[in-house]
Order: sequence, then structure tokens, then C-alpha cells
Amino acid sequence: MAGPGIRVWEIGKVLTRDNKAAITIPSDSGLTWPNLTFIKRTYLDVFKAIFDNDIIIFPIYSLDLIMLFVARLLRKKIVIDAYFVPLFENLEKYAHSPKLRDLVVKISKLRTRALLLAADLVLCASERQRGYWLEQLAAFGRIAVNVLLVPTGIRGARPVKKHNLIKGVVPGIFKDDKVVLWASGLWPWLDPQTAIRALEMIKDEKIKLVFFGTKAVDEHFKGEANEPVVQAIRLAREMGLLNKRVFFIEQRVPYDEIADYLLEADVALNLHYDNLETRYAYRTRLLDYIWAGIPIVTTKGDVLSEEILKHGLGLVIDPGDTNGASQAINKLLNDQVWRGQSRQAMADYAKKITWDKVSEPLCRYIARPQVAKDNKRFLNTGRICLGLSAFYGLSLLFLAAKKFSQS
Repeated sequence: MAGPGIRVWEIGKVLTRDNKAAITIPSDSGLTWPNLTFIKRTYLDVFKAIFDNDIIIFPIYSLDLIMLFVARLLRKKIVIDAYFVPLFENLEKYAHSPKLRDLVVKISKLRTRALLLAADLVLCASERQRGYWLEQLAAFGRIAVNVLLVPTGIRGARPVKKHNLIKGVVPGIFKDDKVVLWASGLWPWLDPQTAIRALEMIKDEKIKLVFFGTKAVDEHFKGEANEPVVQAIRLAREMGLLNKRVFFIEQRVPYDEIADYLLEADVALNLHYDNLETRYAYRTRLLDYIWAGIPIVTTKGDVLSEEILKHGLGLVIDPGDTNGASQAINKLLNDQVWRGQSRQAMADYAKKITWDKVSEPLCRYIARPQVAKDNKRFLNTGRICLGLSAFYGLSLLFLAAKKFSQS
């Protein structure tokens, strides 16, 4: 699972301690959990689920806006999980095509407007995001909606290694090599090229950079989001590093098996550019690194980089700083005292951000749910309806423009 799926799954499990819950999914997952039902995403089944349940949680990227309208008409309590800002991701994703980008920005604004107009509660992942969403709600006249801090968390149980999947298994990576791991997809707002150039500056042939999970699982990302992968592979090939010191592993890893990859890493990387996406991001894979106790090298600018610096979980560099990245990797690989301190700091920090702990504010709301005081007016329903008409009209225009641009 990518970050959105992980968040839905883990929060769903927490909520079932005291409630029955259901998750809508696009296809069979094979996952099971007591008191947690999975519903295939067909209109009839989702409508029935909304009718049968008291509280409906819509992610901020939701396209099920007709169901949002249905939930509003049925007077359900509506929670919007706004743990990232889709608008800022889309600005980066479609930067190569100004016309498509302008359409996507308008669609993102309409979708966000509809979701916030319907909300009785909004969730966010950081205080920085909380300020942003409060400003957005105020702009729509929604001053009575509470915005709760519910960050993405980590699993409570410590990771356990079962199999070797990198060292001595991937051709070109040997058992005594040191692995610098990039464990996530490569999206347009991330900077794998600085990582590759930093590795080239380190002349030790036993240090290998591994990107795994680079294949997009989200159908909406296929095409545009693969371009950073193409560029990274091209750079590694041009530098003579591809499949010698830089390796790309496409397959996604089942969620319960990711520890096998993480625990083979000696250092973890996640580098990004300096833009709006970075400012409001809360990166799931950094939390995986903390869970596994891997010393981290990351770029400053987002909330978690500040936490990494504050708590001694790794080293933070400037955006695009190739020399800084190479020095940081070297330090974390070779300074055993620092590595030990970092691992202990991660173990202490991890106890504070388990899913049970970060989900407590949402659990309290679920126990005593309320309709927001300014969400009782019929006027809100009319505004949502008008917004949905514009949303779907622009979405059809976007799909037509995208198809025309690819032909």
C-alpha cells in the first residue's frame, strides 16, 4: 500500500476497538480485521454503507462527491481527512503542461470547497496544515468546524526481519555491502537525482543506493508520475552507476513484508524540492524509517525534517545539496557512536507516534459525534450541489484535454 491506503487501514483498525467500521476499496485486498468490513466501491454498495453508518470519513482526495452529497442529505456526521493538500501536489504533477495544470487546479479547488462545505470535522497531520485548513474553512464561512491534529502514525509492534530481500539477493548487491535505501515511489516533488549524484561522490564501491517500490500503484499517477523514474534511471545510466551501485526495484511490497526491506538498510533517504508541496507534506516513508530505526538523511522544509533535526533522528540537508547529502551519508555509515544515539532516539520517538496514540482525538470525536453548528443550514447543501455540477463539468473537460494532449 502507498501512504493513503496505509492511513485508511491503520485508522480503521484503531476505530474498531469500540465500533464497527467499513472501508470502501476499489478491488479485493485480502486484508481482514475484526469488526472491519471491506466494501467494493460500487455506487449501490457505498450508498448502502452510508445509509447504515453514523459517521462517514472522506479523504481529502476523494472523488466520491456524489456520495458526499448523499451523506449530507442523510444528515450523517461527515469527517474530512485532510492530511495533505492535493492542490499543491497537482501543481508539481502537472508542471510540464500549463493548460492541464490550470484545469486540475480549478478541479482541486472545487473538490476541496465541496468537502469543506460538508464537513463537521476536519483532520490534519501537522500544526502547519491545521493553520492552512482553518484559513480555507474561514474563507468558505465555516468558522464553527473543528480541525483536529491526527498525524500519520507508525505500528506499535517493532519490525521483525524474516527474509533477506536485498543483500545477496539482488544481482550486484552483496551480503557485506552497505545499503542506502529510498523506500517509496518517485513523485515529481521528490529529488532522486541529488541522491544519485551524492552516491557518485562517495567512491566506496561497497555502498549501494537502492530505490524500491518505484512502480505507481495509483492509476491517477501513471504516466506523469513515472517521468521522475525515467529521469533517475537515465542519470544513473549516464553516470555508469545503473545496476552497479544504483538499483531500481519496481515492485511494491505487501504491507506486512516491508520490514524485510527496511531492516536491511544501513541509511535511509528521502530528498525533496523546495516548494509548496514540501511545506505542507507529512511523508509516510519517513515514519517507516523511524519505525525500523534506520538513520535518516532528508531535506529541510517539511514538518518531519524539523522533527528529525530536533530529536536527533538523522541529518537534514538543504534542497539540492549534493555535497551535503554525500557527507551526511558518509557520517551515518561510519560514525558508530552517532548511529547508536540515533537509533535510541528513534526508539524513544516511535513510542510517542503509534497509531493508537495519534488517533486518540478522532476516537474521542467518534465517541461523542456532533454536527458542526454552522452545518445545519440548508444553504450549505445548495452550495455543495452547485459546486458538484462545476466539479464534474470541469473533470470531463480535463479528461478530454488529457486524452487530446496524449494523442
